[in-house]
Amino acid sequence: MKKVGFLFGIFIVLNCWSPVDASVLYQVNGESYSDNQELPNPPFCMFDCGAGDGTVGTAQSSSECDSATSAPSGNICFRWDIAENQDSHYNEIKDTGGINYVLTEGEVIWLAWQQNFNRISGNDIWHDAGDTNEGFNSADKGVELKGDDISDFRWVVSQGQWSSFSTRNQDHHWTVWAGNPNNHFNPSVEVGDIFLQNVFPYSQSNPIQLDYERWYNFVLEVKFADTSPKNGYVKVYINGIKIIEYTGLQTANTFSGSNIVLDLIEIGGTIAQGDYDTPAHTRFFDNFVIATSASDVSSFMSDPNPTTTAAVISNNTTGSPVGDFTGTQDTHLREQNTTANYATSSTFEATKWDAGDHSHALLKFSGLSNIPATATVTSVTVGLWLDGDNGGTHTIDLRRALRGWVENQATWNIYSSGNNWATSGGLSAGNDRVSTVSGSIVGVGSTQQYYTVTQTSGGLVNDVQGWIDGTLTNNGWHLERSGTGNDNTYKYFGAADGDNGHRPYLSVTYFTPPTTTVVISNNTTGTPVGTVGGTEDTWLQQDNPTTNRGASSLIDISKYGSGSHGHGLLKFSGLSNLPSNAIITSITLGLWLETDGGGTHTIDLRRELRSWVEAQATWNIYSTGNNWTTGGSLSAGNDRVSTISGSFTGVGSTLQYYTITQTSGVLLDDVQGWIDGTLTNNGWHLERNGAGEDGTYKDFTSKDGTNGHRPYLSVTYYLD
Repeated sequence: MKKVGFLFGIFIVLNCWSPVDASVLYQVNGESYSDNQELPNPPFCMFDCGAGDGTVGTAQSSSECDSATSAPSGNICFRWDIAENQDSHYNEIKDTGGINYVLTEGEVIWLAWQQNFNRISGNDIWHDAGDTNEGFNSADKGVELKGDDISDFRWVVSQGQWSSFSTRNQDHHWTVWAGNPNNHFNPSVEVGDIFLQNVFPYSQSNPIQLDYERWYNFVLEVKFADTSPKNGYVKVYINGIKIIEYTGLQTANTFSGSNIVLDLIEIGGTIAQGDYDTPAHTRFFDNFVIATSASDVSSFMSDPNPTTTAAVISNNTTGSPVGDFTGTQDTHLREQNTTANYATSSTFEATKWDAGDHSHALLKFSGLSNIPATATVTSVTVGLWLDGDNGGTHTIDLRRALRGWVENQATWNIYSSGNNWATSGGLSAGNDRVSTVSGSIVGVGSTQQYYTVTQTSGGLVNDVQGWIDGTLTNNGWHLERSGTGNDNTYKYFGAADGDNGHRPYLSVTYFTPPTTTVVISNNTTGTPVGTVGGTEDTWLQQDNPTTNRGASSLIDISKYGSGSHGHGLLKFSGLSNLPSNAIITSITLGLWLETDGGGTHTIDLRRELRSWVEAQATWNIYSTGNNWTTGGSLSAGNDRVSTISGSFTGVGSTLQYYTITQTSGVLLDDVQGWIDGTLTNNGWHLERNGAGEDGTYKDFTSKDGTNGHRPYLSVTYYLD
């Protein structure tokens, strides 16, 4: 077996100068070329540079860039076709003179790009855990940032599998790592040539798993430093998720007395080293950027092809479209009947019949509350069914409403009982509605059908985005026929209470950020097993007020009798492994009932305020020499907060896990604060609910108890 020497294949040297702004040293993407164009020399160079085999790269349109998704940055990407068992594919991108950027010590450089590997007939490019040869190496050099003298620096993000160092692919996936071949400035932290994934939850034994036939955004960030001071670093991000970070490094040769010159990017290496047995496949790249400012690669810190979801808000239960979520309110305001409310009407109108005879509509989709607040909206469609008319072709303008109108109260004069519009009909810009039209339904003629407006950006998208994420109050839209002319025509549209199948609808396409779930527990068997350890617990025994129970296998929660109470303390210090920019979407806390002493109880959790020490805390003290304000940690505002964060309910006699799950609430807020540092993690105080002393008890398994029954905290989060 060959040691990782990283000779590696598609050798694309990007060293053309393309100044976009002062902090962008180089940028190139497929938009500079035509569909099916053979990549020219310059800047692309292959056979005529005396290296490589296989086919010359081409520029390809979106339809060819991926069998499933289009090019992430425009309509053209770069494509290279790899033959079966091809062991190299050298291709240089090289303008005369190169980048020739002289680095200064301590300077940070960002290299960003997009890539996608397409299999043919489903044949995996690299070995994985499902292969009979999965113990062998099968990896490419990847994408490199290099100096004009290779001894100065060479930083690489490699892909595939290097199984001798446990960077292994799961079935039908691939993974990555960083490398510093040739130089080996930091042997104490390298594993062979490799800087393994080390940002929680990713590691040597749990590397990130990437899909084939999918675009990814990559960022390599390097701070350049030599041995004095040795304060460089290397970081790797995929879709904005940091998977590699090493600090305190030498990242370049000596700066003293010589120039360190950033010269080129290489894409390449020996393909599938060291078995060299790759099947035929296609490689796509796009949008290479080298920059000296993080802001220039900020667009790479997200998923270029997120999985989207489409949801329809409508009261339709038949026809097309049918609502995924109900929740529509509508009415219209009629100038000739200024005190009439039309909430139960089967239609609403937006007309300008004559002077003093106008009608405007209000339309709100409250069902948007079913879409996660973390959603990013990519498109919206508003649809109205024309139920009746007497001629003309009209445009209906939608403006965001500013008043909290009530469907069964709003009239031409008021938006709710006792509350007047600033201008009758809801027409006051900045008070009743915004002045800017969010979107318009155009060409509304006489055909009874749905008339729609679709946006992928613009006012309607911004309105819906704000209503979903809570930055705007959802008062819906005010609908008005465009123009000032009175033409003795009308348009009636199907209302939320109208004919089923003809009701208003709002279709929203959106994506949510990818989430990660981590289990903090000392369990190494059973369900769930801890992703990471770090649990502390004890219980405070009233009738043994100086006894510490930190090593107990149980946590007693009871109000057995007067002077015989037991309260618990529980802390998940393993939360410190989660990134501080994690945004929590849900948590589940689990305790296993190990011994039951009767009754069905509720166990309340309150956030603990004291920095208790597991091996020292007793009924009287939280640490040596430090008393609780009230024995048992019962003083609200001093020992613990007064508000209950969450409760285990219905804890009966069955020996099992009892759980609390929150997608919002105080328990979740506690965990969020502990992760982002706005709260000190002293864990929770556990107390049986109620004041009654009933001779019963509940003993839960502690972190030192039966393996598989220990406390756990499951946290699902995304990165902000």
